[in-house]
Amino acid sequence: AMSKVDSVGIYFHKRSQKWAAQIRVGHEVYHLGLFKEKMDAARAYDKYARKHGKKHLNLVDPND
Repeated sequence: AMSKVDSVGIYFHKRSQKWAAQIRVGHEVYHLGLFKEKMDAARAYDKYARKHGKKHLNLVDPND
């Protein structure tokens, strides 16, 4: 399930009608892709965020 504070690093991309995931690491912004489902975008963000030691994730369960 999505946590109470939801949608960090994801937004709805109107032109493509998909969910986009992106993350900032230092001064760089990395685009992680476009996803049909919001949950898939959240998973993509969280996976990349964990690799870079980010504490603020979208999903409560790290195995989700």
